[in-house]
Amino acid sequence: MGKIYTSMSYDILDPNRAVLGLRAAHCGAEILFLGTVRNENDGQPVQAVNYDGHIVLGEKILHDICIEAQKVESTNQDLNFWVSIV
Repeated sequence: MGKIYTSMSYDILDPNRAVLGLRAAHCGAEILFLGTVRNENDGQPVQAVNYDGHIVLGEKILHDICIEAQKVESTNQDLNFWVSIV
């Protein structure tokens, strides 16, 4: 199996640094998802959104998902996940 790297943080994620950290010569793509909170939900203005997470548990769950993905896809590819909770 390939290497697995997972990281969760309350720090703001720098998209350029994340892509550079994911880039590898043997890989064909990097995927970066950036979400934006909408200004309205169900006809009501959004005042604020609070995110929280349990970093240790989150990293374990991400790692378990990566192991399962490697098994299902029968791949030796490395998997890297960086998650920022802000």
